[in-house]
Amino acid sequence: MRLAGSDDPPFVVLGGLTRLFGLHAVTTAVGLPILVLAARSAAGVDRIEFIDALDGTAAGQIALGDWTANSGEFLTRVASLDGTPMVFGGFDYQPSRLWSIADGRVVGQWSLKRRRRELDLTSRAGRLVAVVAGEDSVDQLDAETGAPAGPQLWAGERTGLLRRCPSVRLRCVAAAGPHVFAGDAVGTVWRWDAESGAMSAMWPAIHRGPIVRLTASLTVGRTVVATVGSDMTASWWDADSGQQIVSAPLRYDMPRPLALGPNTLLVAGDARIQAFDAATGSVGEDLARWLLDDRPPDDQPMIEEMCAVDVYETPTVFAGTLVAIWRLPVL
Repeated sequence: MRLAGSDDPPFVVLGGLTRLFGLHAVTTAVGLPILVLAARSAAGVDRIEFIDALDGTAAGQIALGDWTANSGEFLTRVASLDGTPMVFGGFDYQPSRLWSIADGRVVGQWSLKRRRRELDLTSRAGRLVAVVAGEDSVDQLDAETGAPAGPQLWAGERTGLLRRCPSVRLRCVAAAGPHVFAGDAVGTVWRWDAESGAMSAMWPAIHRGPIVRLTASLTVGRTVVATVGSDMTASWWDADSGQQIVSAPLRYDMPRPLALGPNTLLVAGDARIQAFDAATGSVGEDLARWLLDDRPPDDQPMIEEMCAVDVYETPTVFAGTLVAIWRLPVL
């Protein structure tokens, strides 16, 4: 796999990974862009790596043990608190932790009271809030202590003493501004007011099947939600009106859509990264395209994760596979 139209090598060669749990980008208090990579090596060792986004050199590492002690998915998110970048994450049935990216120090550690389906991390009122999707509701928890940081957000109406909506199965979650969004197993997107806990909107059957990826972002004058469904389509929605802006068919499983700036949505799939105009839904030029070898499609190293950060004042996208990270300046 190599980048079309370029003989340049990958930005970082990762070697033999068996899992890429997450790839994120943050900027430190002194303006240094850092990549945060969570992965499992071929030897079964789990770790979080910090990589200098300017030159690809190692900037630190957090050891997480190995596959014999860690089970399930390792979900990670990054955010900044008072200018200090943090990474939050945890394996299934294990304590969640909040680390300082500057020195790898554990800032907070606590256990969830139930299994989480997905999570997001947002800054709100001077603290980091972990937005955690369970089976039929979303918890808003202080990322440092695990204490409640807002009301529990329920999907549907109460149908009994213990359950609100037994038929709902939430799959993914995202927070943006005053709202929290979640996608469920039947293709419905739910929206709540984070402060009051009130469900403010529901859009049924956005996808024909479960929603497997969801991203929410604030743009100029509105909030937009990008979804990826098991029906192999990616869509971008106006979160205020529920109107679909654009929809794109896909051939492979892909990372969450990436919002780049106020009006651009990037979608990875089919060995390329496509750019869509969020305002008009028009398709732009591919940000990147890869040339594949003669192996079957299922054996090709597809794009697993994407993130973006300014590098030398230029918006730059980083795309990660199990073997390498590619740096793609947006000119």
